[in-house]
Amino acid sequence: MINKKYALLGVVALLSTTSLNAGFFGDGSKEESRHYDGYAYMNFGLENVHYVEKPTAVPFALDATTSNIVQMSGGLTRVNDLFDFSIDSIATLAMNEGSEEWRSTANLSNIDGSATLSNGQLAQTNSYTLQASQLQILLHYKYTSNIRLLAGVTSANQTFKRYDWNSKSALIDEDTSLIEESYTSIMGNIGAGYESYGPAHNADRFRVRAVFGLPFTHTTLNTSDRYNDLEFDENEGYNAELDVYWGYTVYKGVELGVFVNASRQYRKAGGQQIIPNVEVLDTNIPTTVSETQIDEVSVERTTTGTFKKVNRVVQWPENTLDMVRTGISIVWKFRE
Repeated sequence: MINKKYALLGVVALLSTTSLNAGFFGDGSKEESRHYDGYAYMNFGLENVHYVEKPTAVPFALDATTSNIVQMSGGLTRVNDLFDFSIDSIATLAMNEGSEEWRSTANLSNIDGSATLSNGQLAQTNSYTLQASQLQILLHYKYTSNIRLLAGVTSANQTFKRYDWNSKSALIDEDTSLIEESYTSIMGNIGAGYESYGPAHNADRFRVRAVFGLPFTHTTLNTSDRYNDLEFDENEGYNAELDVYWGYTVYKGVELGVFVNASRQYRKAGGQQIIPNVEVLDTNIPTTVSETQIDEVSVERTTTGTFKKVNRVVQWPENTLDMVRTGISIVWKFRE
């Protein structure tokens, strides 16, 4: 699938940067402009994903991996001798199916002890896809022409789709639904960067940026059939990103290079919600969990045939999303 919305934003950012590079901002010295003028770029590569959830209201931990085809675009615009700004976008171009594993973090059993799960035992697997996009705008204060202090904002979106559930224990219901989780974050960023000579000076060029961000907002929508739509608005955590590029001039005004982009998104647990009268199989109510987990789950048992109605506590889990992107890059500028 193509993330058309954010691929379009990337193209708009790319064209905007290229236009601004044509001379709408301050001229500066001829020598400074020749070596440090703005540029535009486009990257294509592979995005490796590792997602982890730690146990919160339920005694299970999640570990997931996948890889996608990714596109990155944007550029740097020179304002004057003191300031530049950059616009950078990331969008998933093609998603690959990944796998998730859910493991017990406690010794569990049903009421009569006929079904058990040991601490660390695999409880469930499922398939999933992740589509991610990001738009980042940074102001560069040039401590020197090479060394920059950065500040700006980032908008990030991720959509998980989970399906093909495979229960590994009688304690776990076999789910047949498609569950979608959508994350939206807006973050404030600070960081530092290094830019060697601008492109088209007939040599190799190096760039590195490190950015740290705190979320202003972080909203999650879960479309689970069992709990209806759930929305969480927890924003405690952080984002960190490291971007490295090396390239060489292959034609006047054009560079080819390689890039590595690594990021981490961490969010704390929170947003506890009580979902009343959830119908579950009688054998699927754990009884041998820790005292803390009993306090969190707060199960109220009311038998209806072979099922029970329970009050479930659903909580936004502590989670970490690590992404490493590598690939090729083309960089250009339209003026000397």
